[in-house]
Amino acid sequence: RLNTVEIHLPALRNRRADIPPLAEHFLRQHALRYRKEVSGFEDSA
Repeated sequence: RLNTVEIHLPALRNRRADIPPLAEHFLRQHALRYRKEVSGFEDSA
């Protein structure tokens, strides 16, 4: 038997302020995984 928990969140398009922290998180995660040095995103991104 599997227990589940539903989490209801508004669509990311409705939470634009959440995009930069999420992008930074995934950038750091992949940089560690692939042993790459990254400084972050350019402002134009």
